[in-house]
Amino acid sequence: MLKNIVRWIYKQSKSVISGKDIIYVFKPRKRISKVVHKGQCVSAGSESEVMESLLQRLEKKDVFYDIGANFGRYSCLIGKVNPSTQVFAFEPNPEAADFLRENLRWNRVNADVVECALSNCNGEISLNLQEGAERARIQADSGSTSDSVTVRMTTLDNLLERKSLPPPSVLKIDVEGAELKAIEGMEMTLKGEDLRLLYCEVHPYLMKKMGYEEVNLFERLKDAGFEVEVIDQRDVQYEDGGSEVQKFIRASRRE
Repeated sequence: MLKNIVRWIYKQSKSVISGKDIIYVFKPRKRISKVVHKGQCVSAGSESEVMESLLQRLEKKDVFYDIGANFGRYSCLIGKVNPSTQVFAFEPNPEAADFLRENLRWNRVNADVVECALSNCNGEISLNLQEGAERARIQADSGSTSDSVTVRMTTLDNLLERKSLPPPSVLKIDVEGAELKAIEGMEMTLKGEDLRLLYCEVHPYLMKKMGYEEVNLFERLKDAGFEVEVIDQRDVQYEDGGSEVQKFIRASRRE
């Protein structure tokens, strides 16, 4: 069990969150309210219940895809608690990917980092960097800004068609409003027999900026044969004045 109290160490513009079993290194955000350790879950925020749900349902020989891995909170946790699980961490933001690799190395987690954005087409996309570049989101409009970076973009189906990766049995998606785009790019994966469980953070306000509603995401998953339920939610306020009830959903394949 991880302790409820964590240690904050600041060194050379980095923070180290050290629990009993897992260490995270990342660039400090402007505002981080607290870090929560609950059971075997480590959460810089309020996702410990989601992590517990995931760990309870994970099987030893699962192939876990962490889509929008950021600094590796989920990848490190899964790799430490269930080392027999194959972990593939997808992170398009170059700076976050560097911290991701560092965290995997610190925690001795054997995972593959895939540095690209997963969406509904292949090519390049501009990422809008957020708060010190530890988070990024796909720009809703075209063009780039001084706070953006252009990265490689592909679909999950395209990666699997090339047989460069084993098919996932469990997915976690956190792509800051581009959830439906990522889902649209994995149509064949959703229909396949391997994928049995999907977790997704849903950002209704950011979704609307991209021209769709959260109901479109739910319908797409249900049409693919999944039962969808909300397992966590919280109120979020954005700097541009927008707000949303952010949800974390679990989609389980119907028997």
